[in-house]
Amino acid sequence: MSHSAEAKLQELRSKTNRQLASLISNKIDRGLAFARVVEGESREDWASTEHFVRNAEKAFNEASAWMTLLHGSTQLERRRLEFKLAQLRTALDRARTRSEEHTSALQSLRHLV
Repeated sequence: MSHSAEAKLQELRSKTNRQLASLISNKIDRGLAFARVVEGESREDWASTEHFVRNAEKAFNEASAWMTLLHGSTQLERRRLEFKLAQLRTALDRARTRSEEHTSALQSLRHLV
């Protein structure tokens, strides 16, 4: 392979890594937005709570899977994404707790009927 072809390939890999890092970051941000909605939901909105929790979980799972594909990124970029992913994990844990509280409250109401 010629030097210019290798340079072009390296440039393409670098661009792909930057785009993948951006995609992962956007996916995590979307998951965080879903999780934040759950934190602000009232008790009557348990159905939408489940919807937002599922979407936040989906975002977390996709971002986690894509992280394994991220090669050649800077250590700083990887740490930034790992930190954001940890924030999403924490927000998801809180959202799941809230969702479980909604489910328990709903089941309690059913027993009263």
